[in-house]
Amino acid sequence: MTKIIKSRLASAGNPFLNINSLSWMYKLRRFEKSREAVAIMSSDTNSPAVVAAEPAGNWFEEQRPFQASPGTPLTLFRDEHQRRILDPELRHFLEDRQAARAASEDLANIPATIDREGYYDDRHLAYWLSGLHDYRNISRHVDLIAGDKVLDFGGASGRVARHFSVSHPDVDVIIGDINRNHIDYVNQHLADNVAGVRLSGQPTIPFADKSFKMIYGISVFTHIDVFETSWLAELERVLSPGGVAWLTFHSEHTWKILPSTHLHHAIKNNPAFLNIWNGGDQLPSERLVFSHGRGIEYSCNVFHHTDYIRRIWGKFFGIKEILIGEHGYHAVAVLTKR
Repeated sequence: MTKIIKSRLASAGNPFLNINSLSWMYKLRRFEKSREAVAIMSSDTNSPAVVAAEPAGNWFEEQRPFQASPGTPLTLFRDEHQRRILDPELRHFLEDRQAARAASEDLANIPATIDREGYYDDRHLAYWLSGLHDYRNISRHVDLIAGDKVLDFGGASGRVARHFSVSHPDVDVIIGDINRNHIDYVNQHLADNVAGVRLSGQPTIPFADKSFKMIYGISVFTHIDVFETSWLAELERVLSPGGVAWLTFHSEHTWKILPSTHLHHAIKNNPAFLNIWNGGDQLPSERLVFSHGRGIEYSCNVFHHTDYIRRIWGKFFGIKEILIGEHGYHAVAVLTKR
């Protein structure tokens, strides 16, 4: 898989990595990637359709020192340069008293650009405010109380999770990610009620059944080419009754507006994409995978038709609602425990 854990051992009852299984998965990926990249139109979501070769080195495995922080949220909120280069869609936060208060209450330093996967380059205030924006959109779907747990599935170094932590100091926030550096950063630098847990490419989350009141995953299932339904089953297992899962995906609407999105730049030269691109008229398949790159992370982009979400994801969750354009060009599936 890709971005996870973001993609991320062998069974729900075994929270330890099955080394033999993972080795098998890498070998299978290496074999299948010997073919040219193609587009896969399939609903067989647990089959390794097009997968990536084992790379010479995985960036998410290599431990490295953290770089100097650009500052705290409050110093950045007051920084004239950061305010001046702020993205237009985030500028309204500059007059938002609650945002200013949140900046004063969030005492953790902002990670350096390299320690947050390059998000927002040197626009550090935009990075923090984008997390606040997403936190507000996500948190409105659930009422959290003291003792609840939140899972940020594929949460990197805590762009969104830090806002759950500050706004709900009596709630435990878990970040699961495949990148060891993100997990180390989270555990060293974020608040005491935030913990990072390193996951793997195999669909197991090392928590008990019904652990989490809220689960969210931003641009995670957009990069899972294999084990999709296994991950859905695992997320449903750890979701508590009355809880909500908030998961983004690339929909038929994303396909329609594709040329206007950043995603287009990632796949526009893919030969398989060029062969089936129809100008955004209709998504050619209910589930479409474009493989690119040579690694096991970020090596594909996945599209899902909303009919597919209702039909397949609906086997694992209750479909509360599907929100088109809720997260940029991503759609959002708001899900409940069955």
